[in-house]
Amino acid sequence: MDKKTACLKFPSAGVWFVAHAIIWGLAGHASAATSGPTAAPSVPKPVNLVKNGGFEDGDKCPTGWMIRFPRKDITDLVDIHALDGLTLFWDTTHSTSGKCIRMDTDVNQKEVHKRMFELIANPDAPHWPKTPTRPPKYDTAAGLEGVSFWSEPIPVEKGRIYRMSVDAMGTMSGIFFPKMFVRGFGMAKDAKGQVVPRKIYDTYLACRVPGEGRWAHFTQTLSPTDRTPDVTEIRVMLFAYWPPGEFFWDNVEIAEVPEAEAAAIRAEQAREKAKVTPTPARPTPKTHKPGESFTVEQEEPMTLPEK
Repeated sequence: MDKKTACLKFPSAGVWFVAHAIIWGLAGHASAATSGPTAAPSVPKPVNLVKNGGFEDGDKCPTGWMIRFPRKDITDLVDIHALDGLTLFWDTTHSTSGKCIRMDTDVNQKEVHKRMFELIANPDAPHWPKTPTRPPKYDTAAGLEGVSFWSEPIPVEKGRIYRMSVDAMGTMSGIFFPKMFVRGFGMAKDAKGQVVPRKIYDTYLACRVPGEGRWAHFTQTLSPTDRTPDVTEIRVMLFAYWPPGEFFWDNVEIAEVPEAEAAAIRAEQAREKAKVTPTPARPTPKTHKPGESFTVEQEEPMTLPEK
């Protein structure tokens, strides 16, 4: 129906206007119906708070990563911004995305210490080949201190839930498997009562790798400030130890959990907490006078309640 036809069927001005409104309204509705469904807005991927989590950037060492060596002659860790070429290597042959970190725990622990002191004195000191180890290999890094690689500090917000994730490859033996630690730091009292920077939070992601030569992805959530509200920053520590051998790491991530998902996690935690049966209070023993005879009517529990 065109405008002219509408005028003939609805001669009065008011009715003619209404007719046009209906006609053009229906035309507009039909156009909207045939235009197809509106695409759902894409959800942005959470920001990875770990600097250079894929180990792609850097010169002699991945940017944002370091060795932290616990020297016995000082009270803190020494940061070494270099790969030692003995237990830590920048690998380009095993990563599916470019580069990854290779750890070798089958290295004599004394040689590791020697190499650390070389790098502290000169970060550009050339590396040298390791000495072959012998069974049972309890004197290796695998059997003693393990091998670790640390991220730069990552600021965290109070009350937030985060997700930690990593790709790992290597071997495991029984209860021994590589771990992705997250350690939290903040101002807290030491043994002398002085408020100083301290490690006050610690958790880890168990990387139970499926077998040598196979990458696997591991993830879990963490809440650094729930029980330790003084935590202001965290660090990732990649760690491998027993069995002696090679381990690989890639795609390290720490990301804030979206609000809707965080609310669901909090609700589930509340439900689980409500299921816990409170430990009954231990009965107070009756007091008796010296020499008084009495009969034990009920044996007192020998297991103390958990604090």
